[in-house]
Amino acid sequence: MLKFKPILSLTVVGLSLSLLSSGKALAFSFNFSPIVETNSSFSSFSSLGSGLGTAGGNSGYKLSNDADYQNGKGLAINNNGQVVFFAELTSGDQGIYVGTGVGGQKIIVDNKSDSIFSSFGQGLALNNDGTVAFFADVDAGGQGIFTSNGVSNTQQIAHTNGTYSNFAPGLAINDNGTVAFFANLDSGAQEIFTSDGNKTIQITNCTGAGSSEQQCPLSSVNLDPHAPDINNQGMVSFVSHYGVFTGDENGNYLIVADQANFWNGSYREANINDQGEVSAFAHNNGAGQVIFKADGINGELIAGNNYEQSETPDTFYNVGTSSINNKGLVAFMANQVVEGSSPFSNQDKGIFVGSNAVEDKVIGIGDTLFGSTVVDLAMDRQSLSDDNEIVFWAKFEDGTEGIYRANNIADSQFNPLLPDSTLDGVFRFIDVIGGKWYDPPSAYGFHYEMTGNSLFTSILNFPVGFENPFTVSVGDTNLGEFLPGDSIDFVSLLGGGVSEFTITGLNVDPTNPTAFPIKLDFDTDTASFDMHALIEEDSQNVPEPVSVVSFLTFGSGVVLLRRRKSRQV
Repeated sequence: MLKFKPILSLTVVGLSLSLLSSGKALAFSFNFSPIVETNSSFSSFSSLGSGLGTAGGNSGYKLSNDADYQNGKGLAINNNGQVVFFAELTSGDQGIYVGTGVGGQKIIVDNKSDSIFSSFGQGLALNNDGTVAFFADVDAGGQGIFTSNGVSNTQQIAHTNGTYSNFAPGLAINDNGTVAFFANLDSGAQEIFTSDGNKTIQITNCTGAGSSEQQCPLSSVNLDPHAPDINNQGMVSFVSHYGVFTGDENGNYLIVADQANFWNGSYREANINDQGEVSAFAHNNGAGQVIFKADGINGELIAGNNYEQSETPDTFYNVGTSSINNKGLVAFMANQVVEGSSPFSNQDKGIFVGSNAVEDKVIGIGDTLFGSTVVDLAMDRQSLSDDNEIVFWAKFEDGTEGIYRANNIADSQFNPLLPDSTLDGVFRFIDVIGGKWYDPPSAYGFHYEMTGNSLFTSILNFPVGFENPFTVSVGDTNLGEFLPGDSIDFVSLLGGGVSEFTITGLNVDPTNPTAFPIKLDFDTDTASFDMHALIEEDSQNVPEPVSVVSFLTFGSGVVLLRRRKSRQV
């Protein structure tokens, strides 16, 4: 196993200075989709829980002093565009829901009279299978951590009827259903654990024999308890008074501990992706704050400030909560410098994806969203998907609230690339890059055909919002039926890329410009292809259902048909 090494102090400083001075902007173009709003005529929600994110504070912010954090309930998004959120109902009940903004919301749990739960705590997490992790107070007494997908039975992960006295706000869940959490013990100790409800692993060792003086204490005078994060390899990220760490059942590994450049006790909110990159906050050993990402070998400054006298609107007063995805993108909350505003005012709070507070801003207070002015907003540590979608809570001048998803063009199925030209039912895409979402107008199916020498290597994902499966065929071979979240690797399955394929079984709204987006990859950096609309179902155009099992020379290949969404980025 690779053991992480501490990042060199000089490397951190060099990256910080060069990136801050460059004002480098990233190329993003977002549109916005409402997931749920309290002012909808169909809504039974009186209020919606905000994320636990904070824009930070003047010097090494404390979560216990931040009203945004204290009032939050949690938000999270997965790679299928699904969002989990907390809601107060007009009936007075509470519930946790999952939705995409397409169709209604799915209820996961509630506290109605037939429920075992009396109320819900601070913290929500969501994996790519649609399983939610949450805190709840139980009617029978005590507090617990639970998981549920709204269909199968609720799984108890941890409860205060044992060695735990209570839990710190926030938690994380990976695609294996393992939850990472921070617990205060009956003994008075504090530790970080993972559990799937059957096997529990203690990640930190702050009280036992051989306890580390660096990985502990997990809280101190200036450091409130911070929830850990967990990736799909089971690696956990967390902060202590002395630095940023990762760990699993084999031990803990130092990512950043740099007393020469960062205050001890100032590390905040460590988030980890599947590549082992961790995003976190630290206060400079002097004026200024930074958000960085590092893996124990390499590090990069994402954004920060040095409280320079000549501040301009493209810089920040404070930086705060961050979220990192498997592409290495980091989204974060911060207070933007605005002429006439105070560093202690939230008039300049926003969500950003880079070091330039103007060019890299996603949305901020004072912006107009769907015809209303935003007066408050919050994201969370799991607000960023691998499709560069960002989920956030917003409040408006009239008091209404909503949960929204920011969708970057071509990265998100909710903001796909549209054809460059359309002629006689053929929709042409010219010199587009791979790994993006593409969408033509509506039809019952589409035939995809390369116009050059490139090949399709993968269908990386199918869109959500469809109840029936999609049928995919290559030539006369029917590859099977697939659902949102599935992917097809033509190279692994068929021995190479394909120049054409067909998808049928669609039933889409012809007035919806994002009726059937699809995420594709090629064997070249860019490719040109046509999408032929199948307007009327014609049996001559649909391949006979030749079994892919007979097409393959080995049975194990069938497993490839229904594997979950590829981790390609």
